[in-house]
Amino acid sequence: MFKYIGDSIINASFTVQVPKPLDSRTVVNNIAELYSIPSTYAYLGMTVANIDNGNIYMLVDKSKINEKAGWRASYESIQIIACTEADYKTWLSNTDENFNPID
Repeated sequence: MFKYIGDSIINASFTVQVPKPLDSRTVVNNIAELYSIPSTYAYLGMTVANIDNGNIYMLVDKSKINEKAGWRASYESIQIIACTEADYKTWLSNTDENFNPID
């Protein structure tokens, strides 16, 4: 079902009225701070926003938390596929205004 199970059940919703994250681990100022998060407080799949470069990082290897290989950055998920101009025109002619395939 879920990878992690909570320790407490909270039967209430929150209205957050403070200009900071609920979980202090979720925001860092820069890469140096990201790589210095203590592994004791980390878990696989945790996401952290980096204010300096605007990327979101997910912890994928806790044994490498202090290096790039331990994290997957949001920009790494962007896939750019090269094509020829003819391929592009064929694709464009077979899509509607929302870029959905016509056939």
